[in-house]
Amino acid sequence: FYVDVNCDAHFNDFLFDPLSIDWEEEKFALSKSRHVKLLEIRDLQQGSEEHHWLCIENQEERIKNAKAFYSAVAANRSCKHFLIEGNITYGLEMKDTVAILRPFIQNNNKLCSLKLSHFTLDAKTAQ
Repeated sequence: FYVDVNCDAHFNDFLFDPLSIDWEEEKFALSKSRHVKLLEIRDLQQGSEEHHWLCIENQEERIKNAKAFYSAVAANRSCKHFLIEGNITYGLEMKDTVAILRPFIQNNNKLCSLKLSHFTLDAKTAQ
């Protein structure tokens, strides 16, 4: 699971594990940034034994931090390109992740492209 944040130039990519950061404390780094242009969230280990272990280890803390991370993303208004690939919820249900991200998708006037892949949504969540 990693995030690729690209700011004003392609050579400024910054890869990190989003749950290695305390998003309750650091939310403004993402939510108030005016420089984030591309945000890719990818699950590189989906289906692996390590992925399963990461999802069950400290699950309550990971869920809380994942909610804080997605809330920070939801408040960002500079991102032009957004991608989620895989079931990158860390214990959250995808419908909860989509609900948290809804303000980002609905209110970010700069958003040019949105790509969600490698997971399924039920009809209610997709609305």
